[in-house]
Amino acid sequence: MNSVAEPVETLNDWLADTVGEADGNEPAWLTGLRQVARERVAREPAPGRRQEAWRYSNPRALLEQRFSSADLTDAGVTAEQLGRLAVPDLDAWRVVLVNGLFEPSLSQLDGLPDGVLVTSLKQAMADRPDWLAGHLNQVAGQGAHIFAALNTAAMQDGCVIRVAQGVELNRPLELIQLSTRTEQPRLIQPR
Repeated sequence: MNSVAEPVETLNDWLADTVGEADGNEPAWLTGLRQVARERVAREPAPGRRQEAWRYSNPRALLEQRFSSADLTDAGVTAEQLGRLAVPDLDAWRVVLVNGLFEPSLSQLDGLPDGVLVTSLKQAMADRPDWLAGHLNQVAGQGAHIFAALNTAAMQDGCVIRVAQGVELNRPLELIQLSTRTEQPRLIQPR
């Protein structure tokens, strides 16, 4: 823990300290979403108890952390380790994210019905960037929550699940998100 960190006066300071620039290969519509989110973050003060919405919560300790961006390399999670964490005897397809990254080697997606696609957000952006336009920010929204704006500005990867109209899954789709322990606080922002 970093007990000597200076308080963050704006969320923009926190974002600048914790997130690098976005990949230059992203589609223009995503760059636009990120820009709108960064502008909102720049305008907003850090949430605190003096604001009505935060009077019973104090995120100050969180905002005083100096996070590093997520390490987007292999986290070393094994199938055996995952097996100890999974729901025993659950007959389901499994989607695994490790440190915010879709991990196909740990996921169990064999036999998904035609019309069901499960892939990483990064891969979907590379393969079909316009496919996600208009959908990516629907649930989080532009102004729903300041931490949603932070996520939009800084997201690095995540998971896309697309089920075609009329397709039914006869088994559940289990989503498992794992974060590995590190020495430094780390910022993981999947979508």
